[in-house]
Amino acid sequence: MNYKRLSLRFNMADIEDRKAWDYLHRKGITVIGKEIIRLINDAEKYRGLEDLLRRIISEELGRILFEPSFEIQPIRTEQEKKETEESILDFLDSL
Repeated sequence: MNYKRLSLRFNMADIEDRKAWDYLHRKGITVIGKEIIRLINDAEKYRGLEDLLRRIISEELGRILFEPSFEIQPIRTEQEKKETEESILDFLDSL
């Protein structure tokens, strides 16, 4: 077998390190190395998907909001426009 060794240290004073430590240990994982490998591979696999979804959603929302329409649209108040923009941004942030 061809193994590569990596030593990983968690700084418990650092909040991000502590969250990672707690995550790995609250799941009752017996082989932490395997879980770390799975998480790295999943992150890589889904990174491209996340970028693609963000681009598609942004393009479609842009078309809906900014393309001229020949339909008569009701005049929106500034408050309605702001609420619409905020809901779009909240949705994109949730991705």
